[in-house]
Amino acid sequence: MIIKYINVQCSMCEKVSSQKKVLSYSTLGTPNLDLKPNGSITSIASSLNKCPYCHYTNYDISQTKALKGFLEELEYKEIVNNKNLSEDAIKAMLMQYITNYFRDYNESYKWAIRSSWTLEDINEKEMANRYKEKATDIFFNSIFIKNLTMLTQAIDTARQIKKFDFSSKMANNTKKLLELCDNLVEKEKHQIKVLKYIEELCINKDSDKHNILESYENEVN
Repeated sequence: MIIKYINVQCSMCEKVSSQKKVLSYSTLGTPNLDLKPNGSITSIASSLNKCPYCHYTNYDISQTKALKGFLEELEYKEIVNNKNLSEDAIKAMLMQYITNYFRDYNESYKWAIRSSWTLEDINEKEMANRYKEKATDIFFNSIFIKNLTMLTQAIDTARQIKKFDFSSKMANNTKKLLELCDNLVEKEKHQIKVLKYIEELCINKDSDKHNILESYENEVN
């Protein structure tokens, strides 16, 4: 691993600190099914800066301008002041908290997973499992839902080019996943009807274009 130290001014508290910058690294061994590296020769949170004064954490603490309110949140302070945690775990957990606070769910999911890894490394298994639960909640209730319209579009596009078996299976499986999600709004509930309608069109080998209103009418009938 090649690293260098640079002086960085925090964009939150405006104080200067020395931060480690990783220039290159490698890993050894085959990753786990959850993609956790085995035999990593650099820390999981090595890509993050953490201000030693206000504890703001990000990829580059000098460039990010954001509201400072989260620095005073109880959960944020509890992470910072937990003496049982490694520096890696603290950085990963703070990054997860910050990205979730600003609703960057892709990053929040990633750092929930990485937080669980750093916690496993220090035998904090119960806390690691809580972060794994956070990760699954974020994925299925935020990321999956956010990309649902595009996924439904792709499934119906496959139907239109007569990939009926593929489209039918994708519609059915996506519908089942949706039904497992919590707190669905009306728009997302209707996606279940749309997917069900696409599945029926596939069964009938129908590759014609159809509109969303038809899925409502089909449900009534």
